[in-house]
Amino acid sequence: MSFSLTRRETVGDVVIERSVTSDAYDQRDVSLTAGQTDKEVDLDFTYSSLKGLAIECQGALTIKTNAADATGGQTINVPAGGMTWLYGDVYTNPISANVTRMFLNDASNAVNAVKIRVLRDATP
Repeated sequence: MSFSLTRRETVGDVVIERSVTSDAYDQRDVSLTAGQTDKEVDLDFTYSSLKGLAIECQGALTIKTNAADATGGQTINVPAGGMTWLYGDVYTNPISANVTRMFLNDASNAVNAVKIRVLRDATP
């Protein structure tokens, strides 16, 4: 079985489409209350196995990986609407270490529905 993640960007008549495919996929759907902090999401994967990451959110979001204070991980600021990263991308991978869990913090002060999708290699 394979899974794919595609990003399509259009500016005027220029269309850029990029996709990655992998053999493993994880997803989490989470709802945050207005201003909620440190909502723990169990999601673990190795940095070397990551092939794609998509985060969709209604409002701005701050994610800390591995610990509520980002110890051993990093802080990812996600704008309202969300973000994607694909292996081989021109954009910097927001993940820089193995992830054992994520802590979500609502930065929009409104109810925030969050969808996290991780494409990874099951046998890196």
